[in-house]
Formats: sequence, C-alpha cells, structure tokens
Amino acid sequence: MNTSKVISRRSNLVLISVLITIIIIIFSTVSFLYVVNDIQKLTNFINSIGSIRGGIQRVTKLYLLNQDIKESVKMIDETNFILSDFVNSKTGVFNSNDKVEISNLLQSWTEYKEILKNNQKDRILNSSENLWKLSNIVVNKIEIKTHNHIALQYLFLFLLFAIVCILGLVSFFIKKVVQENIEKKASHDQLTNLLNRNYLHQIYNVKLSDSLRKSSFLAVLMCDIDHFKYVNDTFGHDVGDKVLKRIAEIMVENTRENDAIFRYGGEEFLILVSFTEIPQLIQYAERLRSRVESTEIIEHKITISVGVSLIDDKQELKQHILRADTALYKAKQAGRNRVIVNELNLTTAST
Repeated sequence: MNTSKVISRRSNLVLISVLITIIIIIFSTVSFLYVVNDIQKLTNFINSIGSIRGGIQRVTKLYLLNQDIKESVKMIDETNFILSDFVNSKTGVFNSNDKVEISNLLQSWTEYKEILKNNQKDRILNSSENLWKLSNIVVNKIEIKTHNHIALQYLFLFLLFAIVCILGLVSFFIKKVVQENIEKKASHDQLTNLLNRNYLHQIYNVKLSDSLRKSSFLAVLMCDIDHFKYVNDTFGHDVGDKVLKRIAEIMVENTRENDAIFRYGGEEFLILVSFTEIPQLIQYAERLRSRVESTEIIEHKITISVGVSLIDDKQELKQHILRADTALYKAKQAGRNRVIVNELNLTTAST
C-alpha cells in the first residue's frame, strides 16, 4: 500500500475520532446542564410542596382567629397546582396511583374550602385534621420519589462524567497510537522496516551533536547488495524483496542499538555509526560484510560492498554521503564484497 494512502487513512481515523469526541462532549455538556437545572427544579419543588401541610394548619388557625385567610388559601392553591402539574409531567417518576392520590388531595382541599366558605365550624377541625393527614401522606410519597429521582440524576451525572473521562483516555490513546503509526509510516521503509531517507538529516544532526559532545567520531557507511539486478532478473522481485528484508535483519542483528540504519535506495543501505578509532570502524564494517556473506539467504550467494566516510562538522551531510558513495564505487570496481574507506578520510586521519 502506498505510504501516502496509509498516512491519509490514519489521519482520517484521527479526524473521525476527534469529531466523535467533540460530539459526545457537546452532548455531555448539554445533558449535564439539563440535569443540573432539573435537579435544581426538583429541589425547589420539594421545598415548596412541604408548605402544603403547614399551610393547611395555618389556614385553619387564621380562620378560627377570625383573620384573613385569602393569601394563605391562594398560596395552597398555587402549590397544589404546581404539585399536580409536576406529577403529571413526570410520567417516568410517578404512576397512575400517585395521580389518583393527588386528585383526592385536591378534591379534599376543594371541599375544605367550601366548609370554610360556608362557615361550618362543627366540621372544620375534623376536616382539617383529615386533610392534613392526607396531604402528609401524599407529600411524603412525592418527596421520597422525587429524592429517588434526584439520586438517579446524580448517578447519571456520575456515569456521564465517567464516560467522558474514559472517552478522553481512549481518544488520547487512539491519537497516540495512530500518530505513532503515522510517524513510523513516514519515517520507516515499508518492506524492511528500516528508517528511510525522510528522517536522515534529522537523525544525522542529533548523532553529530552527540559525537561532538562525547568527543567521538561519526561515520557514514554506504552498503550495496552485489549483483542485485541479477537476483531480481533471475529469481523474481519477490525473492529480491526477501533478500532485502533478510539483509536488513542481518544489519539490525549486527549493529548497536544507537546506530541508525536507513534503506537509502533500491538495494542501498546507509548506516550512521559512532566510533573512537578507524580500525574499530573498519572492523565494524567488515563484520557486517562477513555476516552477509556467510548467511545463506537464497540458493544464490549474496554479498555486499561497503563504502565508508568519516564525518566532520565542516562538510554538509550530502558531501559525506558522496564520499561514502565514491568509496562504495571503488569497492565495486575492485571486485565487490569488500570494504573501502574514503581516501580523504584516511589521509586526514593519518595527519
């Protein structure tokens, strides 16, 4: 699959993940505000309906004292209306029995107002007592169910918060994994899983800074598979790919963790390696060449040629690569399957 297509697909996945996250966060925010507002209304409702019981006693007391009861009666009427409207609107909280009890309470209140209106003093105390008991039963039941509903609302808020947190973690994880995959696709060769040329300069600058800080040397090794065209033409490109992958594995197995290995071209590999002495570097390159030569990859013997160039901070990377490439060309001209260090490097090192 084409790398750009893979990156595009991964990017689309990240975008979709972000969009879904934003939608859920918006939904969660709206739901949160709605639930908080509903809880506030329920709390205010509980506080208001408690006044029905006290209001009935107050009306009776004021009436017996021959004082004006209009405001108190109006307050109870309004509260009863709020109670009835609330119970009818919360069909998921209250059932038909609750509505019947509310209806009975309203009917009893209406009858009690008629008793007061008709000045039937012999019935007032008994009726107010019965009305108070009925209102107490109804209000207590409504309060309990309302409190339970509030508890469920708080549970919903908790679950909502937990979902948003989990979603945030999942989105972060998806973004991190996808981003890492995108970066790996962009920086690694798909066949050999080695680094590709896209990150060569970036890694070169880091390793050059490290070598200068540690007072060590840095070198570039250009490795080329000998007669690779013959392998492709004779055995086919699938076998050629197998050879490339196996040589990449041999290089990884026989280099150090801090060495940077790149697939530079078709059958070319580039290695940035730190060292302290030139003999050590040559021995390092010879070991790679020897391991490839001694490994049976296919029925045809596979070897590599290696050109080496020492790196300094006075030249650009492309100049060092050109020197290593020149040394590689000389290795090819000399018969292949050998390591050659750029002469300029040897001259500089000896002086």
